Amino acid sequence: VTVECEGRQFQARLHIVLEKPYTKEVNLVGPSRDTRPEAIRDGLELGRRFVVEGEAGAKSVLLRLKKKKWNQKEVEDADEKELTSFVLPGFQGNQAPPPVEQRLL
Repeated sequence: VTVECEGRQFQARLHIVLEKPYTKEVNLVGPSRDTRPEAIRDGLELGRRFVVEGEAGAKSVLLRLKKKKWNQKEVEDADEKELTSFVLPGFQGNQAPPPVEQRLL
């Protein structure tokens, strides 16, 4: 998850290339925000939801984020370093999943 600046607006971008069970690219862009901390909060919500519910969950939270107005207390603890800490289930860091053993019949 990254935060991009376009003009005076900021947007969170979730970009993931999945390789299992087939190759698929997921690219979701959050709503335009006036401040970087707001976009960081959007990115955190997108990333957390993707880890738990996958692409469908991230798309549903994206719709809610378009209506969301962050208050000062919610954005003051936004840490951009957290945007790189998401780990998909079955993965530890950037390691590949363990190989699946197959039985010979």
